[in-house]
Amino acid sequence: SGILNITLGKCYFELGQIDLAISSYTKATEYWPQSEVSYAKLGQIYSSQGDTEQAIKNLRKAVELKPDDHELNFLLGGTLTQSGDFNAAIESLEQALKLKSDYAEACFSMASALNAKGDLEGAIDSYKQAIKINPDYTDAYNNMALVLNDMSCFDAAIENFKLALKINPNSCAAHNNMGIALHDKGEPDAAIDSYKRAIKLKPDYVMAYNNMGKSLNKKGDLDGAMQCYKKALKIKPDC
Repeated sequence: SGILNITLGKCYFELGQIDLAISSYTKATEYWPQSEVSYAKLGQIYSSQGDTEQAIKNLRKAVELKPDDHELNFLLGGTLTQSGDFNAAIESLEQALKLKSDYAEACFSMASALNAKGDLEGAIDSYKQAIKINPDYTDAYNNMALVLNDMSCFDAAIENFKLALKINPNSCAAHNNMGIALHDKGEPDAAIDSYKRAIKLKPDYVMAYNNMGKSLNKKGDLDGAMQCYKKALKIKPDC
C-alpha cells in the first residue's frame, strides 16, 4: 500500500539506502497518487543527492497536489534557487510567505535567491525581515554581512558579523567572514586575528588558512603567507 511504502522509504532513507528509499517512495506515488507526501519526500531526497531536475519535478507535483502548504512552496523555492532559476524560486518563496508571513527560513531563502540574482538591496531587506521574525538568526546576520561586504559597506558588514558572533561565539564561519571584511577594509592584522579564532575552533579550516595567507601577503610577510598556503594544501591537496 501507499502508507507501507512511505514507511519503508523513511526507514531506507534513515539507513542511508537511497536507491531503496527512492524506489519505495516511487511505488507509494503509484499506490497513492493523490497524496503529496511521497512526491515531497522524493523531492527532498533528489535534492540532497544533487539531482535538482528530479527534485523540482517531484516538488512541483507535491505543490500541485497541496498548493496551500507553505513548507512545500518553501522547499520548491530553495531547490529552484539551487538550479539557477531565480525568478521561479522567488515566485515560490513569495507564495510560501503569503501562506505564512512569519516564516523566517523562507525570508532567508528569498534573500539567497535575490542575492544570486544580483538584487543585493532586495537580499538585505529579506535578511532584515528574517532577523525581525527571529532575532537570534545567526546565519541571517552572517549572510547579510557578506552581501554588505560585497557592496563595500565594510563597517556595516563587520557590525553584523559581530552580532552573529554575539549570538554564537563559536561560529567559525562568522570569524572567517569577519576576517574577510577586515582584510577588504584594509586591516590585515585584525583580519589575521579573526582567522586565528576560526582556526582555533576548526583546526582543519582550509579557507581560513588560505585567507590568512592573503592577509599576511598583504602585510608583506611572504614566508608567513607561504606557511599558511602550505598548511591549507596539506589539509586539502587539491585546493
